[in-house]
Amino acid sequence: MLGEATGELTRLAGELAGEVNRVVGGVFDAAPVPNQVTMDAIRGLPACAGLMDAGGVDPEVVSIPAVQLWEVFDQATRGAGSVAEALGGFSDLADRQFTEAGAAATAVADQFDAVAQAAGRAVQQTRAWESDRANTPDGYAEAADQLAGDLEQVAARAGDQATTYRSIAAGGDADRFGEVSSGLADEVTGLADEVQRASARFQRMAPVPNHATAEAIDHARDTRPGDHGHDESDA
Repeated sequence: MLGEATGELTRLAGELAGEVNRVVGGVFDAAPVPNQVTMDAIRGLPACAGLMDAGGVDPEVVSIPAVQLWEVFDQATRGAGSVAEALGGFSDLADRQFTEAGAAATAVADQFDAVAQAAGRAVQQTRAWESDRANTPDGYAEAADQLAGDLEQVAARAGDQATTYRSIAAGGDADRFGEVSSGLADEVTGLADEVQRASARFQRMAPVPNHATAEAIDHARDTRPGDHGHDESDA
């Protein structure tokens, strides 16, 4: 039974490699900040004149609070130590050989813990962001609260899964491992979907107020270790 269970884990991990990349990559490789060409086109439309100047921020001023909140968002959702990286780690389980249920369950629990910890760090960073500073765009405080709440749910859900697999690891029950791990793909995909929805909500609730701020966000991305910005920045 152990061979069947660990073989199933390898198969599921292989499926997750594609599924997680599909769900997570579609969000975290996106470019939520319009590039200069797009911004100039928007400004040139009579019906959209002044659109990017809304939010209580002068059109020529870089909103430092906005740049910092977007940096928190980026750290949570892309690159080293992010929730995306932790979710992507499930696909690596396909390359490991397990000889006992306890070891397999421990590996899965460790990965769920990594997701929970990454989400937890993001919550702390989001809560630490100060919303009462000058040039904070309208709606950013609400966006930060929503993002923190969404990621708290991700952390709790991943933590619950880690606890379940830790219990299986302690008992070393191959039958129980096989039963629970049959839902692994759905659970990981569900977590990725939650983060995708959180990302979409944040981008909708925290639009970049002006071109100067957009450039500052792009610069922060381009200079962050392990993050090379997004493809559209060169458009």
